[in-house]
Amino acid sequence: MTGSSLDPRLTWRGRRVLVTGGCGFIGARAVRQLDEAGAEVRVVSLGESPSRIADLLTRVEVIEADLGAPEVPEQVVDGVDVVLHFASQGVAWNPSNTIEQLLSTNTLATYR
Repeated sequence: MTGSSLDPRLTWRGRRVLVTGGCGFIGARAVRQLDEAGAEVRVVSLGESPSRIADLLTRVEVIEADLGAPEVPEQVVDGVDVVLHFASQGVAWNPSNTIEQLLSTNTLATYR
């Protein structure tokens, strides 16, 4: 992707970057740009198909995990330098989500 919008003042080459929600619309774009910039990318997703980044799967580590599970955040951040947090759930995507599920995923998982 030419004309990357990543901040040119940052050096991404060799940085270990965790992208939460990296299989989603916005996260996948970030994953592509980071890969192009030379970062070592790890993606954590709640089970969304990695189809948006399928061509990068030989270079990008994808972990399927629930960030709301108490033991998960420590495991997925182990060894990373930077976390880009794009993971979220919304009513628009799944109207059956309760307010408790939305708070757990979008707020409490970030806090942990």
